[in-house]
Amino acid sequence: MKKLKFLTFVNFISWFILSFITIFSIFFSSIGWIINLSMGLFFALISIYIFFKEKNLITLLLIYENKNKIINYEIVFLIFMLLISIVTFLGIYHRVFIENLAVFG
Repeated sequence: MKKLKFLTFVNFISWFILSFITIFSIFFSSIGWIINLSMGLFFALISIYIFFKEKNLITLLLIYENKNKIINYEIVFLIFMLLISIVTFLGIYHRVFIENLAVFG
């Protein structure tokens, strides 16, 4: 259960940082500010979805008998989402901080 809570927190923070950097990159280029704002809000929605999904799952697991199977599936899902966010972060980091350009546009 602690692994699940820790992975949920790490995923929430990673997707939230991605949304913040994407919205922040509007300052580098005003050409594609709409798509940068939209994608930043999309990344924020992903982080909020992960947080509330796992919060509700943890409360439901308190009454469910076969917890280990569901916890294992959720840990695999959270590790997969974390890997996606790390790959996306590497691309966004290179685009914004190395090239000094907006993420999209």
